[in-house]
Order: sequence, then structure tokens, then C-alpha cells
Amino acid sequence: MLTHFLRDVDYAWRQLRRRRSYALVVAAMLTVGVGLSTTTYTAVNGLFLRQWDVRDADAVFLAGLQRTVRPSAGDADDGFTLAAYQYVSAHATRAGYLAYLTEHFDLRFDQAGPKQRIAGMYVSGNFLDVLGIPVQLGTALRPSANGTPAVVISHRLWSRLFAGDPSVVGRMVRIDNATVTIVGVMGAGFDGLGAHTLDILVNIEEARQPPLQESSPAAVRHADTCCIAVAGRAHANVSLPVAREELQLLATQFRRGHGLPDAAAVLTTTAVGPQLMRGEPAMVAGLAFISIAAVLVLVLTWANVGNLFLARSLGRKHEIAVRVSLGASRGHLVRQLMTEGLVLASVAGIVSLAGTVLVPALLRLLEEEADARLFATDWRVAAFTSLAVVSTCLAVSLAPALQATRMPGRGARAGGVLRGVILAVQVAVAVVLTIGATLLTRATIHAATIPADYARDTTSVAFIETPAGTVTSARRQAIRESLFRQARGSDVLIGVADVLPVEVLGLGRSDVREPNRDVHFTAQVLPLSAGGARVLELSLASGRWASDTAGTAEAVVNRTLAEQMWPGENPLGRQVTVELTGGIYTIVGVVRDAHLTAFDRIDPVVHLSPAATGGILPVLVGRADPQFASQVTTLAASVDPSLIVTVMPLRQPLERSLREARIGASLAGGLALVAIVLAVVGVFSVFSYIVEDRRREVGVRIALGGSRAHVRAALFRAIRVPLAAGLIVGLAAACAAGMVLRGFLFGVSPIDLLSYGVALAVIGVAGILAVALPVRRALAIDPWLALRAE
Repeated sequence: MLTHFLRDVDYAWRQLRRRRSYALVVAAMLTVGVGLSTTTYTAVNGLFLRQWDVRDADAVFLAGLQRTVRPSAGDADDGFTLAAYQYVSAHATRAGYLAYLTEHFDLRFDQAGPKQRIAGMYVSGNFLDVLGIPVQLGTALRPSANGTPAVVISHRLWSRLFAGDPSVVGRMVRIDNATVTIVGVMGAGFDGLGAHTLDILVNIEEARQPPLQESSPAAVRHADTCCIAVAGRAHANVSLPVAREELQLLATQFRRGHGLPDAAAVLTTTAVGPQLMRGEPAMVAGLAFISIAAVLVLVLTWANVGNLFLARSLGRKHEIAVRVSLGASRGHLVRQLMTEGLVLASVAGIVSLAGTVLVPALLRLLEEEADARLFATDWRVAAFTSLAVVSTCLAVSLAPALQATRMPGRGARAGGVLRGVILAVQVAVAVVLTIGATLLTRATIHAATIPADYARDTTSVAFIETPAGTVTSARRQAIRESLFRQARGSDVLIGVADVLPVEVLGLGRSDVREPNRDVHFTAQVLPLSAGGARVLELSLASGRWASDTAGTAEAVVNRTLAEQMWPGENPLGRQVTVELTGGIYTIVGVVRDAHLTAFDRIDPVVHLSPAATGGILPVLVGRADPQFASQVTTLAASVDPSLIVTVMPLRQPLERSLREARIGASLAGGLALVAIVLAVVGVFSVFSYIVEDRRREVGVRIALGGSRAHVRAALFRAIRVPLAAGLIVGLAAACAAGMVLRGFLFGVSPIDLLSYGVALAVIGVAGILAVALPVRRALAIDPWLALRAE
């Protein structure tokens, strides 16, 4: 069996070497199709299938708590506190649990030395044991002999900063100005968990005590402060549903014992994808669109190459007839013809697999912090590529091989039908991808030109932060109130907001209603001071802005919300309940609509005074002026010298959002360009084959005095049905794709006539170019030569 296969491979290789141009063209097209699908699968594999690189990863899960009823204002956050984790870990019998919290540390070799920024985690003491992470040197997170907090470092950090020195165990270093002792080095090859790079591990219990206590996050210092991440490993012969049932029981016992509302226990895999879907849905949707487009390009490649295989195999009728007369069976001939497809598909697979090393660089175009470790080639990527190679071989060579080896006089009609189906598929896929790319490009251009309706381009914003873990809640509130006072008393116009327009859609969506009515409306909650409104040039249609005095329950609504809640009535003096904050506010003003929260729509908005909300430090807004940064820095220093100020133009977050849209449109445009090129080649090859196949007919028509227009019409009739079918199917699929892409179209209709017209014009021009040369060649046929050749 192997001998016959190797003989077929050798024969196929010799045949392809005789037609090198043909082989190179086919291999290039297959590489495009298989390469795009393999690249896309590598990204999907890294995000949704690759779990933590630990022993028996299928038994490891992430544990979470999800509120069973909608939280009210002032409720504690969902999720695990350290106390909740400790209760679950102490009482669980069906799984072992661990806690962790990602953090960055400043590492110094001594007090006066330069600092190195490293990534790490605060972890429970059983972290390495539960996950089965090996320790190459020293021990796991055990108390150090000299009484200082113990840490474990990664093999990579050990090699990079300590040159692999075995005496590193027992060495004291400083992290965040606290002295710690290195007690162990993790095994080689383990650099992190999923998207989390690990350079150093710090025991949570030791971080709750001096000297680490001052710099550790609040969730570590205070056992009842949310939130801390929890993972677990199911014990042998325990399924995840059984582990979830036990976790649910323990979580309910703990929360009821502490007067907390019930929450549902949720277990998820350790893959990045589920977390990404919650935090970055736009990136996931973009990846889904690219995946679908890659599949369409692969199908188009199959159709195109299948057509070339069909033309080549039918052109070898004489060779096949001779071999049959010499005793070759049809099965043997089919196997040899398919082996040529397998050889070319294998070349494409090898090149595609080698090209997966570029995936992290491609993903960084969409997400700057994409981790290369997530997208390394593994056995799943290799298996997918192998499957793609086999599928490609079957798709492009099986039908042409069967068609070419039919008995003479049989199957001619079937061959014509097959060519027609292939041509229809090519046209349909090209139409879908071209219209999709046109819609995305037009939407991006439209979003960039939508009037802001406010001073987006002449405003700067300043974010105020405190050093991590150094400020209590009471101190944070005092800083917040002081910033309000300083901003109001400033010599220059400095406004206060609790959120940043465009990048963050307010504090969030909230139900808004009148206290005495059960009719609910949904609005964006955007706290903004009167000074901030002046900076952003938001003009009032009626009334005044909400007072910045603490304790004043006033609100301003935009015209959209006013028309929804009180159509044709005066909203001033009305009261509304904002469920997100739990407060009742009096409407004192109506502001004109502006695109504060989205590019393509005007959302209902309710503006509260930042003094009426609490918790986070404010965002300061001011005119885009070189002096604004120094003014805000001086203002913040007068409140607390440790405050960290970051200033940027307000347009910057908008540009980031548009950047993602532009990249998506560029990728879609690139895929559409590939599809058009493949479709043009396909139409050209089909039409060329039809011209050659009907050479005698064309010669007879010309010899009998047929006009060039009649000859041209006769040739076009041969492909009008598949062209029309491909166009109709493509338009229907493009409409469906437009509906899926609705969230990325920024106000452009999914059935935008201009986009459809441009896309069809491009496809029409490409089609004319594809058939122009074959038609010209057909009209140049010498009828006497054509008849004599027959």
C-alpha cells in the first residue's frame, strides 16, 4: 500500500514539474486559502481552546459568583472576597481551590538600585501544589528562614536577572520597597497562566502583614473586600457539574451567614475567550467576522482550483484514453489524479503552518497587548492544518478526477454543470466579501466625519489616580471632595466628570422612571459638572445645569430622553428615579443632543452632578492647551502630592475606537481583494475553457457569416445562468452579513445602496476584464483552421 502511494506521489511530482507555471499558480492559491484558515484557527485556538499550561488542564476551572437578582445601588460587588475563598477552600471536598490576584511589582536588588517592572500575582499558599506547577530550585511558598516574606520566581526571571545562579535561593531582594526572600524557582517552560505572565509569586497571607501590607491591594488587605480571582482543580473522578454543585452550596452558606444576597456559582474553562467575550466583545465579534471571511476565501479557493483541475484533467483525455487501453483501471487513474491535488495541498499546508508564527504580530494590530504565548502552534493547530489539507485535496481534485475518467461520450453534461456550480460559488463569495468590505469601509469613513456636536477636538482630559493600595476609602472620598472644591475655585475653567465620553459609555445604562409611574426608560448615566459642560460646549435648551453642591439631588436630561419620557411636555420640575444610583432627582435642565456616547446615534442621557455620586476619583476636563497639564498637576498636588495625573486629548480614545474599525475594514478589504482576484481568475479560466471547447462552433458561426455580436452573445449565454445564480445568492448572503455587522456600521444601513452599488461596480469591472481576453481570442479564430483542426 505504501509502495503504491509513494509511486503515485513520484508520478504526480513528475507531472507537476512538467507544468511548473500551472503548479506554482495552484500552490499559491491553495496557500492563500489554507493559510488564511490556519491563521484564523490559530487565533481561535489560542483564545478559546488553549487552557492554562498545567498538569491535567481539563480538570482546572475558574470559579465565579453571579448575582441571581439585579444589584441595587450600594450593594457589595459580585465575586469572591478573600474570606469567601477561605471558607470554600476549607470546606470543599470535591475540588481543591486556590486564590490569586494579578499585579505588577517594582523589583530592586537593593534599596538604592534601579528598579525592574515585573509581572506577578498574589496567590494562596497552595497555588503551586493545586496546579501542579513544578519547582526547579528551592521550595514552594513556604515561610523563609529569616522571617521576611517568601516569594517564588519564574525560570525566565531567574535566567534573565540572576543569570541562572543556583545560589539565588535564600537571596533577599526588594519588591515595592519591601524586603522579601526568594525561596524557590519555578520549572523551565512555565512562564504564565493564559494571558497572565508570571515573574514572581507572593503569598497572600504574608502580603496582609507588614512590610507588604502597605502596598498590597485592598482585596488582599481586607478579607471582606471584593474581589479576588479563584480557580480550582476537580479531584479524581469528580466531574465539573458535581464540583459546581458543591461550590454553590458552600457559597450560599457563606453569603447567607454574612448577610449577602444569593449568587449563582459559575465554573468556566481557563481559556481566555470567555473572559474576552465579557470584557472585549468587539474584538471577539471582529475575530468572528474574519473567521467567516477566511472560510469563504477557502471555499472560493476550492472552487477556483477545482475549476483549474477540471480544465487540466479534461485536457488530458487523450493520455487517459491511452492508459485505459493499456489496462489501467478507473480507480487507479482517479487515485493518481487526486495525488496531484494532495501534493499541492500539502505544500500549501506546510507553508501555512510555518506562517502561523506571524499570528501574534497580526493580532497586535487589533490588540496591542496580545500575548505571543497564547498563539504558539500546538498539536491542535497541526491537526487542523492536516484536516484542511485533506479537505482541500478532496474538494479540488475528486470531482474533476471522476469527471475526467468517465467513459467517452458520457458525462459531458455533468462536466458543464460542475463548471457552472463552481463559477456560481466563486461569484457568490466574491459578492459577499466585497459588499462586506465596502460596508465596513464606508461605515468607518462615515464615523470619522460625524459631527461631534461638542468640543471633542478642543478638549483635554486628566485622569487622577492614587498609588495602588495606599489610600483608604475615607481618604479617597476626602481627596475626591477636595478636587471638586479646587476645580470650582480654579482661575481657569476646569470641569469635573465621573466618566470619559466616547471611551466609556457613562457610569452605565440604567432604568429611569418617574417615582409615581411604572413605565421604565433606559438611559446612559453621565455625571458632569456645570464647568465640564461649558468646557465641552454643551448648550442648554431650557433650564439650568445641576448644582455642584454636595447633597443636591438635581439632574439634567438630553432632548432625546425628555421626548421619550414627556413627549410634548415640559420636563422641568419633574422627578426621576435612577436605579443605578438609587436616588430620586429633580429635572432642572434640558441639554441639546450630542454624540457623547456613540458615533452613530444619540442615546438618552441623564446628567447628574459628580457630587451626587461617589467612589471613583473624578476626570478633569479643560481646554486643549499646553498649560492644562501643568495646571491640573498643580491642582492635584495641592490636594495630595502622591496623586498621579495622566493628561490626554479627548479625541485620543475616539481615535483608538476608530483605529480598530479601520483595521477591521482594512482586513475585510484585503480579504475582499483576494476574493475578487480569485474570482477573476476563476471566471477567466471558465470562459477560456468554454472558448476552447467551442472553437469549432465559433469557427462555423464565423464561416457562415455570423456577426461578432452574435458570437459574443452565444459565448455569454454559456455562463449567464451560473453568473446570475452566483449574483443572486451573493446578494442574499451579503444582506444577511450586513445584519450581522450592524453593530460595526456606525449609522450606515446594512442594505446601503451606495455600498452595494460600488461593490457591484467593482465586481462588474473585474468580470469584464476576466472575459475580455477570451472573447477577443474567440473572435480572432480563423474558421478554416478551426474546421480543419476538428
